[in-house]
This record gives sequence, C-alpha cells and structure tokens, in this order.
Amino acid sequence: MDATFRIAASSHAGTVRITPAGELDVAASRDLETAIAAAVARAPAPAAVIVDLTDVTFLDSTIIAVLVTGQKAAADNGIRLTVVNARGFVERVLVIAGVYPHLRGSQP
Repeated sequence: MDATFRIAASSHAGTVRITPAGELDVAASRDLETAIAAAVARAPAPAAVIVDLTDVTFLDSTIIAVLVTGQKAAADNGIRLTVVNARGFVERVLVIAGVYPHLRGSQP
C-alpha cells in the first residue's frame, strides 16, 4: 500500500496530543512509535497523552500494536495514554481487534 500520512504533536496544560492523519500502516508505525515515546519521555512528564484518530482513514495491525505497546509504556511511567475519535473503518478495526475499549480508557 502506498500510504500517505502525517503525525503531529502538541502540548497544553500537562497533556500531549498526538494527531496522526491519513493511512497508517507499517510505513507509519516507526513515526507513531517515536511520537508516543517522545511524549512519554518528556520532562516534566505529562499527566496524559491523547492519540486523536480523527483524521486517520486506515490503520493496520502494526499500528494497533504500536498503540497497545505505547499505552503500556505510558502506564509504566505513570502516564495515562488514551485513544480518541476513531471513526468508521478505523473504529471497526479497533473494535474487532478487541482493543478499543481498553485504548479509550473505558476498560482496565
């Protein structure tokens, strides 16, 4: 797949918001992983990291693995990482994979 994507990050009031956009597959996985790791490693540590999927049109299993691993790394550092605004196909993939309630923070 010839995916096009971008990943941006911003910080406000102790929260880091990561906003990927486009088609996220193996080609985007390293960049998303790096963005999450950088957010978790910030000093001072943020209270929360939000991955906002509003503008994501596609994701695959490599991205699911990055999100789950990133959430665990954040939790290991006392930081809450949540995924928000998954819609359409992206939401269905996360639900079918069984990870969306956990990533949204509505399930421990």
